[in-house]
Amino acid sequence: MGEPGHHQVGYTKVAGPGQPVTYTLVYSNVGSAIASGVVISDVAPAELDEVRFESSRLVTATGSFSYTWWVGDLAPAERGVITLTGRIRPDLEGTHVFANRAAIHSMGSETDPGDNHASAVVRVSPMRFYLPLARTGWQGQ
Repeated sequence: MGEPGHHQVGYTKVAGPGQPVTYTLVYSNVGSAIASGVVISDVAPAELDEVRFESSRLVTATGSFSYTWWVGDLAPAERGVITLTGRIRPDLEGTHVFANRAAIHSMGSETDPGDNHASAVVRVSPMRFYLPLARTGWQGQ
């Protein structure tokens, strides 16, 4: 039976409302047999707008905020990358913490299913500005 390999999710640690966020899912078959029927799922956080994805391989996407990609079969050492991008909703106020979660599965048995899930946490902090006031050329009485 095939082994689906593992994936890693990259993340942005701190961002503000309206700023872009990118998640990179790297998947591969690190086993010695074909991984058949590979499927990747990702639930995009509701705190994101304008969510889009790009893939280095042909994948079939389903859903809108919740994505499922049918990757198909992966030969040993074969890999791919899915990049999910979005923008933090500008209406978020205060501090928010949210996670993006992804999982990969195949139809065959696997030696290490413990590496089939990953998550990345984003902390949204309000934008703060420091605008010092300075007097120039003022002569008070």
